Amino acid sequence: MKNLVLEKAFAALHAVLASPGPITLKAMSEKLGLNISTLSRITADLAEAGFIEKSGYRSFVPSLGSVIAGAAAVRRFPFLRQASELISARTSGLGIGGSLHCLWNDYPVVLFRSGGGAEGFLPFAEALENSDAAVVLLARRYSDEAAREVFRKRSSGDSRGEELFMRRLNEARNGEQLIRREVGRRWSITAPVTAGGRVYALTFFGVNPERFNFDSLALEFSLLVGKIRAL
Repeated sequence: MKNLVLEKAFAALHAVLASPGPITLKAMSEKLGLNISTLSRITADLAEAGFIEKSGYRSFVPSLGSVIAGAAAVRRFPFLRQASELISARTSGLGIGGSLHCLWNDYPVVLFRSGGGAEGFLPFAEALENSDAAVVLLARRYSDEAAREVFRKRSSGDSRGEELFMRRLNEARNGEQLIRREVGRRWSITAPVTAGGRVYALTFFGVNPERFNFDSLALEFSLLVGKIRAL
């Protein structure tokens, strides 16, 4: 980005939006590599504009301005509305959950989620370490070394987590980028979907895997992928 001031402001705003709880200036400084005095000025401007607000001494959380801006953007994104309707209708009929992700600034973002206790538009960043969507999207977008570098920048930096993530990324590549996972009683199927020149990740998920025929689910999954690609 040519405008470095805007680049720093966007980085600070995203750090607040992506944090699971209040984030301090010190934590932002360590995450972004910016000094605290610079971040203090940026966060003051963002707070004045209504996008973030203080939650304590030198710590911040998203404010109503971010919610309003996000909701307005979602309403004006026809693909997301249409894709969410298809996902909701198909997963509801199958009695499972479904979600649609994208990669934004190398963070996996949940654009839509149905089932699993959440309905509707829920744009939020997800932890890189536990995201099957991140695995398939990074496998599609980057070489191994580039994906490893993204992981180091965007995750907690746990070396064991890094190696597990890279193994899963290679499995996704070798399996034509569709990955199936079972953890305890939970299962998921995830694969990339290209639509309108962008790559998204579609996921089916649920509990009690013995209830489902995964060959049938894979067929339903591929049929839905085709409909979304045609939007």
